[in-house]
Amino acid sequence: MALLGDALRDAPLAALGRTLLASEAASAQAYWQMPSGSRVYPRPFRDNVVVGVLWGTKADYSTWFGDLPEYMTLIQALPFTPASTALLPAGWAGEAYAAAAFRAEAGAEPRITDGFRAMLHMLQAINDPDSAWDALLAMHTFRFHGEWSDLSKAWALYWTATRPPVVAPAVEAPAAALPPSLLDLDRPPPYPPASASEPPPYEQPSIPDFY
Repeated sequence: MALLGDALRDAPLAALGRTLLASEAASAQAYWQMPSGSRVYPRPFRDNVVVGVLWGTKADYSTWFGDLPEYMTLIQALPFTPASTALLPAGWAGEAYAAAAFRAEAGAEPRITDGFRAMLHMLQAINDPDSAWDALLAMHTFRFHGEWSDLSKAWALYWTATRPPVVAPAVEAPAAALPPSLLDLDRPPPYPPASASEPPPYEQPSIPDFY
């Protein structure tokens, strides 16, 4: 929608598209992605790094087509498009790649199929584009066909070559304690005594420029 708005020179439509993208990305990062700093789900479920299926009243580490680690990781990462830059933060991508790639590195059965292997390297490219490029370049073009026949080697290499550099987050002073959250199932912080009845200040989320 944002790209359509740009193409039509319709600024309100483009802004709406970016707003919807920001909302979708924020929701996915909160409820489907589980990096080590997440507190939405309790351990040990949180150690899975990603939610496979989120129902109305439960979260599953599985998919309708299987329960291998690469299935859960990649079903929440694909398709890899320019908008993925807003959806897939480097911190989560690194943890998710490590959680899913260990089977390939160990040669575990059943073997990771070529389509999933290619997409794992595309996820790897967010943090380590050089290694991902070498791995994808070594794959034969025909290996991108089959269950993921819409993924071309050219697109996988283009995606890898255009990943922006990962910028380390700035070190900030510890934030003041926030009001307890119903979603924090580990140890919700107490209300600060001086602001027990005041909600934390609202900060407008940034709307990413994804093209």
